[in-house]
Amino acid sequence: MKVSILMLTYNAPRYVKKSIQTLKKNTEGIDYELIVVDNASEEKTKKLLNKLKEKGMIDKLVFNDKNELFAGGNNIAAKYADKDADFYLLLNSDVKIKNKNWLKRLVNLHPGRGISSYGAVLSEPV
Repeated sequence: MKVSILMLTYNAPRYVKKSIQTLKKNTEGIDYELIVVDNASEEKTKKLLNKLKEKGMIDKLVFNDKNELFAGGNNIAAKYADKDADFYLLLNSDVKIKNKNWLKRLVNLHPGRGISSYGAVLSEPV
């Protein structure tokens, strides 16, 4: 099973860095790729993204010349997704991932067909 994680970025390098670092550090048990599409950020964010790509933290990186907004940016990211991916996950660039099993749990919650939407997980179930 493979998940293509699509992440849009637009400035906010501090949040983007934290999101990508915690994704790589705290994701286990699922084969995934991270596709980042930058929606015409300022130079500081672009440099950060290039650095994270060089470190192997981003699998595919695309820089848009203009801000394609949410739908357009995600459509561009989806074009770069592995054709063998079983799922696409739209992941905001301002999240902090704390649980190593988050992606496996999310995939297990999905009914297997169609589209789903999930909110934030604030704590570990008791």
